[in-house]
Amino acid sequence: MKPQNLLGALEGQLKLADFGLGTAVRSGSDGAALIVGTPEYMAPEVWQGQSADPRSDIYSLAAVLYFMLTGRPPFRGKSREELRAAHLTGEIVFPDSIPDPITSLLRVMMAKSPEQRPENAVDALEMIASCLSTLRPTAGDRKSRLTGEDSLGSRAERAMLELPTFADAGRRLEQVVLSGAALVVVTGMPVGLQERMFDRLVERYRDQVAYAARIRIDESTSGLFSGIVRAVSPRLKPRGDPPGVAHQQLIDVLSPVAASRRRLLRMTLTRPLTDSDERDVAELMRRAGSRNLAFIVLSEGNYGERLYRGLQHGWHRTQVELVHVPRMSLPEGSRCMRLWIRAVRSPELLRWSVPALTAAAAITVERPEQARAMAHNAQTVAMAAGMRIVTTWCLRGAAAHEGLIEGPAQIDPAWRISPLVWPDAAELARQAELAVLNLGEDGVDFQATEGGMWTSEYSTRSLVQVRRDPF
Repeated sequence: MKPQNLLGALEGQLKLADFGLGTAVRSGSDGAALIVGTPEYMAPEVWQGQSADPRSDIYSLAAVLYFMLTGRPPFRGKSREELRAAHLTGEIVFPDSIPDPITSLLRVMMAKSPEQRPENAVDALEMIASCLSTLRPTAGDRKSRLTGEDSLGSRAERAMLELPTFADAGRRLEQVVLSGAALVVVTGMPVGLQERMFDRLVERYRDQVAYAARIRIDESTSGLFSGIVRAVSPRLKPRGDPPGVAHQQLIDVLSPVAASRRRLLRMTLTRPLTDSDERDVAELMRRAGSRNLAFIVLSEGNYGERLYRGLQHGWHRTQVELVHVPRMSLPEGSRCMRLWIRAVRSPELLRWSVPALTAAAAITVERPEQARAMAHNAQTVAMAAGMRIVTTWCLRGAAAHEGLIEGPAQIDPAWRISPLVWPDAAELARQAELAVLNLGEDGVDFQATEGGMWTSEYSTRSLVQVRRDPF
């Protein structure tokens, strides 16, 4: 067995080819044994002229695995005799980058004595599977890395919300909520991030504010008022008789007179409000009166801005505030993406090319809520394809999958083998556009300071240089 005999199928399988006579032992004219084969991957006993058996193949397999991990055979020599001596008595040297479970596995499979190796392919496969189980996180492990109060994902998200763009918006939100505004409309960033930003505010000032209710108004919600009623107190009738009675009853439930902390009704809009919805909001604000109650509208698109403009007339205008969160800058997008890369990075051998990071940063600026899935999926695609660098091809593969990829089995076969030619014309055009963008202080300079996480072969000076990058 040797690397040249392993062929990668389009379906992601690795196939063994060339079942010719791999090695042969015959006597020369002087009676000495002559060995025919591929010396870099032959077992010691074959070097000594003994017959090969399954354990000899396991030795060769381990030597090929070593080549796959390092790019070179386990032993090298200037002459055939030096190579023979290395296989018979030499110690295998492993780079520091190879995890200990793998080095232990290969040492057993490449033991000098056949008796110390696995007996057959079944035993070897069990050892390999056991080794991989210690390296590959389970779905639960991956989830715990990304969720939970003190998880890597939670810390990455908190750090992301402390970027200048989000931090400025957060301070503005705190100001208007704590100052007594009756209605606060938040726009400009994905509603998922708005919700998490507001949850942080409530947690930080829990001695002053508390949620009265949190509801989502989407296409399945027939009306804003009825949606609030169902979420808060299903026993209330959607409409009172005479008009306004149900509104007052709802206010009494949301904000009891004796409430010491300010109560917040958070409404997440993912559809436009109707005229009837807007009238209900105005009536609820009027009925709230001096109650310590605020309505918080987190809005997708410009749905909330219409409500804000509609309440800018009459007595409402002094009680309504708009908090708009602008898009991140490209340097912030780069920092945001790097936070998530650190949170999901596995294994330590995996690096990102700077063109891939730049492309990911540009996507993050447009869609920051996708940063986590993009970082995780791109790295999963890279590992499934046997790549040690996350490239723009891996990003393309990440975009082709919905949600978080839990393991290689969920990866489309088309994205399990890296292409022979990359980048394609579309990616070249994209990189040409990105090359003129400025990552600021987070550009080329950061490569030397972050522990080898990024490849350094990057320049924005010309398209010719971009073509040479490990996309």
